[in-house]
Amino acid sequence: MKFYALVLWRLRGVIPRRLQLVYLGSGDVLTYDPDERDLLAVERKVLALWEAIRLATETGAFVPRQTRLCGWCDHQAHCPEFGGTPPPYPLAVVPPQNRGSA
Repeated sequence: MKFYALVLWRLRGVIPRRLQLVYLGSGDVLTYDPDERDLLAVERKVLALWEAIRLATETGAFVPRQTRLCGWCDHQAHCPEFGGTPPPYPLAVVPPQNRGSA
């Protein structure tokens, strides 16, 4: 819900007072009352993640790391963490000396 609060704040210019998530099956309600400090921290994390994705896309270096979620993944045959070989990277890779000017 923090991401949604951040998006609302940046789109409307006002921090939402409360966000609610209602679980339809059980009727449980999860609430979140955001504040600016918390949303700025979320924004820093999102921007850092975006920069990591941008750099990985530019270099073609997508380093796998094994987590508990790997047990659900259908791509283990292609994952180096499981002895697999990933398919060729489909985009042009920018050489390190040219990254600043790209």
